[in-house]
Amino acid sequence: MTQADLEAWLKADGWPLERLDANTWRTGFAADGTSYRLFVKTTANWLVLTIVPFVQLPEDDAQSLATFRRMLELNREITLAKLAVNGRDVILTVELTLAGIDWPHLKDGVDAITYYAGNLHAELSAMTTTAPATPAREGAAMAEALSPAGDRHPGEILFEDKVENRTYSERATDVPVTIAWVKLEARWVPVVNIVITGAGQMREITNFGPNGQILNRTIATIGPPSQG
Repeated sequence: MTQADLEAWLKADGWPLERLDANTWRTGFAADGTSYRLFVKTTANWLVLTIVPFVQLPEDDAQSLATFRRMLELNREITLAKLAVNGRDVILTVELTLAGIDWPHLKDGVDAITYYAGNLHAELSAMTTTAPATPAREGAAMAEALSPAGDRHPGEILFEDKVENRTYSERATDVPVTIAWVKLEARWVPVVNIVITGAGQMREITNFGPNGQILNRTIATIGPPSQG
């Protein structure tokens, strides 16, 4: 596939293209009332379709952690596309190998990124929007943090970020239920310690219960799409 082929295929499918450099084009589309900027980039081995930013991560660390976990779950469920993080930008991307690519394969990639943009944006946008503090919200911080079954949380969660060398605590009432609790078989166990380790783009998030037991462990890759 030549760059002339790529431009011709996309323009024939109704995509207006603005060339940004020798290997990058910008276009856009709208889905469910939201407009998206779509970047098309070729590297030595890949054709990359990227929406950036898809959404932006909140400043609140606990809220960002909940978003990371949901992104990992979605990356197991969706096909062709994937979610990634670059700084505070959440990226929706499709990577297609250039070897043997033709219009049907490119069309599959374009259809995938537009489909998942329309289906995932509302959920992730809601997760990354920080609600303004109100007296009722501030008062709720003193309330008990309950599991879906009504179990009481001990109160606080200690976050140990070994990558950034910092430690901080969050009230269980101030984080999502999916962060404060882990369901093991038929019972809910409170999370009291979350340890983040890793290097480069890899992160390992380990949840611990009240007795120091490991409740679960999540491996995450945080970074931009492939560039080579």
